[in-house]
Amino acid sequence: MNQTVKQLMQNRHSARRFDVNYEIADHDLDQIVEAIRMSPASYGALNTRVVVMKKGAFKDSLNKIFYNQDNFTQASAYIIFVNDKAEIICDQTMPYTTDLIFKDQIEKKEAFLQNFYKVWNYRFGTPETLNLAEEWSMKQSYIALGVGIVAAASLNIDTCPHEGLDKAALETVLREHGLITEHQQVAVGLALGKIDQSIINSHSKEKVRMPIEKFRIDVK
Repeated sequence: MNQTVKQLMQNRHSARRFDVNYEIADHDLDQIVEAIRMSPASYGALNTRVVVMKKGAFKDSLNKIFYNQDNFTQASAYIIFVNDKAEIICDQTMPYTTDLIFKDQIEKKEAFLQNFYKVWNYRFGTPETLNLAEEWSMKQSYIALGVGIVAAASLNIDTCPHEGLDKAALETVLREHGLITEHQQVAVGLALGKIDQSIINSHSKEKVRMPIEKFRIDVK
């Protein structure tokens, strides 16, 4: 698409309803997932995964978990962002991450891990800070979510991010189907498809956002 980034985001709207006749092309969905995979993360941590669903019986079975919202039931595809719980970050996530980053560079790997553990223990080393550790892990999924939204917009695919879901119930179903482990949790979701044009027609012509002079604070 020959749009500037500004135009891309000005033209984007969250889909409260989707066109039920639209089916996302596999190559478009693959590109969006790849953009998400390439998104940045704190310490390069490989603690985020995605469960990708297209229209079908399994997705339909989750309608109640998503409170039968139109933009879930009508979506052509849906991405669930899953991240590792804090309890396995040090013992599993980061060793796995550094194995891939440093390969056979043992000294660099150990130095990186020791630095990470030092910071981790300083920030999250007590039971009282466990919730903060969970939030840190989950934030990586939100970074990836933003990348996915922009990637989809660049392909003229409409989206709607979701927090309105029963996470506990969804995690139970995903575990029962072997899609996630007990050490992983659902962070957020992203519905994809083509927006119902009646939504576009009901929007004001100009997207309402904070004026740039109030939004941007330049340091001189």
